[in-house]
Amino acid sequence: MMKHRILAMLLAVALACTLLPGVALAVDPNAPIEYEVPGGKILLDKSSGEITGCSGSPTNVIIPVAIEGIQVKKIADAAFAQKASLKSMILPEGITIGEKAFAQCTGLEYVIILGENGVNKIQKGTFANCNSLSRFIGHVDIIETDA
Repeated sequence: MMKHRILAMLLAVALACTLLPGVALAVDPNAPIEYEVPGGKILLDKSSGEITGCSGSPTNVIIPVAIEGIQVKKIADAAFAQKASLKSMILPEGITIGEKAFAQCTGLEYVIILGENGVNKIQKGTFANCNSLSRFIGHVDIIETDA
């Protein structure tokens, strides 16, 4: 009997909460999309299509052409910098890679850029201190000094 009263009270409170204005949880439309990858998440800015960073300890990351219908256009400056857990990165054709995007990713062993046209440019410091990087596969038009 006591269980029924408690259950009835909980249901009444739940119902009252749904009827009160302003109680609904707001979702920030500007919040980045969190896209799960092995070991962590990458953060995609909805308005620019730019990967702005990552959380956790990502390991073997494949960047898709689009996330939730938004074209991935760029990896921001230092987006993956100092992620020692990062072992491999596969990038879509045409993506722009920011300065120091993978700087000091000491565990990064290989990078693959997909597509016949690859990427236009790898900027200065993009792979600075990536001492384990032994394989780089894909077409790049311009590789800046100290990339």
